[in-house]
Amino acid sequence: KTFEDADDATQFDSNPDTTTVTFCHSSLGDFFRGVKGKVSAGDGYPSIGVDFNDAQFNVAKLCLEILCNEEGEDKATSLRYDADGHWPKHLHMLSASKKSSLEISCDEESMLKSEDTAASLRYYAAKNWPKHLHKLDSSKMTNAQKIQIVILLCRMFTQQSTMKYWIFTVGPPFLTTTNLGQVRKWMDDEQIVTELPPGCQEFVRSTSSSPADTFRSLILVVERYWLGDLLGHSETCCDMVFNYFCLKDGTPDLQHEGCNSAAILISLAERLGMEKTANWYRRVAVTLRDKGFLEESLTYFTKSLELDSTLWLSRGGMATTYFQLGQYEKVIELHASLISEVQQGTGRLAGVNKYLHAMYERTAECFAKLEDTANALKYYQKGHSISPQCNKCICQLLLLMDAQKLCEDIILTLKAMQGRMTPTGDCAYLAVFVYILSLIHI
Repeated sequence: KTFEDADDATQFDSNPDTTTVTFCHSSLGDFFRGVKGKVSAGDGYPSIGVDFNDAQFNVAKLCLEILCNEEGEDKATSLRYDADGHWPKHLHMLSASKKSSLEISCDEESMLKSEDTAASLRYYAAKNWPKHLHKLDSSKMTNAQKIQIVILLCRMFTQQSTMKYWIFTVGPPFLTTTNLGQVRKWMDDEQIVTELPPGCQEFVRSTSSSPADTFRSLILVVERYWLGDLLGHSETCCDMVFNYFCLKDGTPDLQHEGCNSAAILISLAERLGMEKTANWYRRVAVTLRDKGFLEESLTYFTKSLELDSTLWLSRGGMATTYFQLGQYEKVIELHASLISEVQQGTGRLAGVNKYLHAMYERTAECFAKLEDTANALKYYQKGHSISPQCNKCICQLLLLMDAQKLCEDIILTLKAMQGRMTPTGDCAYLAVFVYILSLIHI
C-alpha cells in the first residue's frame, strides 16, 4: 500500500504482501549517480551513491593515465603490433572481415572479445577519453584536479612512445576545432599553467600562439606510419595529416571535403618534409592507389623503382594497381618475375610464404578473369599448398574444379585437407574449412 507521511511509522508495513515500493528513478544507475553526491538515511546509516563530479574526474584521469603509461608495454603491444612493429593480421579476424589490419586492430567488437583485459581497457580509454574530457566541469573541480588533467594532456601530446596506442583509434575525426578547443581550454588557464612542471609549462606556452601545434608531435608519429619506417593504414594516416593542416592553416571547413585530389595528397606528403627516398615514393603511390588515383599511383611506383630497382614491394604494389585497372596480363607478367626472384632468394623479403601466397592467389584471379581456367586452377592450387588456411583459395579451387567436372580432383583435394593438421595439431584443415562454411551459411 502507499503512504503520504514517511515519518509516520504506523503508515508503513514492511510485509511484502501488503507493501508496494515504487522506484522513481529511470534506472538503478541514475539512483547511484545523483548530482547531490552520497546520501545517508541519518545518523548511524551509511552513505550510498556516488559523487558524480568526482566520478567524472576519476574516469577521465584514469583514461589518460592508461594511455600515458609506459610500463607494461609488452602486454598492450601484443594486441596491436608484431615483433617487427607492424600491424598484425589475425587469421580469425581476417577470415571474416574485409577491413584493413589496422582497422581490425582498432575494431571494438574484436577488441572486447579479447581475453586480454589490460588491452581491452587500453582500447576503451583510447576510444572514449575525448568524451570523458568533454564531460568534465572545471568549475566544480579543485585546482589540484585541474593540474592533474593538464599534466596528463601534456604527456598525451608530447610523449610519442605511447601515442601509437590511441591516435589511430580516435583517427581523423579527432583532429577538429572542437577537440582542439577542448584541449586548449585546459591548457590555457594561466592560473593552472604556473603550477605545472617546467616541461609542461614550456609545451603549453610554445603552442599557445599556434594552437594547432598542440597536435604536432602526434602528426610526426602519424608521418612515420604513413611515409616512414612503420606500417600504417595509408588512407587513415593521410586523412589525419590533411585534417591537421586544415587546423594549421585555419581552414577547418575544408575537412568535410577530405583529401579529394591527387595533387592535394602529393602536396601533403611533400609538406611533411621527409626525404624522398624510394620507400617514400612507394608509400605515396600506395596512398594514391587506395584513394582511387590509379594512374598517378603508377607514376609514383615508377619513381620509386627509378631510385631503387630492387625494391620488391614497389613492383608488387604496381601489380596491384594494374589489377585494379583491369590490366591482368601486366599483373601476371610482374608476378611471374617476382615469384622467380623470391624462389631464387634474390627478393630480399622476410616472410616469403606470405607474399608467395598473395601472388599465387592474385595471379589465379587474373587467369580466371582472362577465362584461362587451367592456369587459374594451377595457381589457386599453388596458393592453397602454401596457405591451406586460406578459405578464398580453397573455395575458388573447388568451384573451378566443379565447373570443369573434375570430381576426382575435388575428392583428392578434400582428402589431402583431411590428412593435413593445423599448426596446433588440434584438428585437420578440412574440419576448420567445414566449420567456417557452417558459420557463413547460418
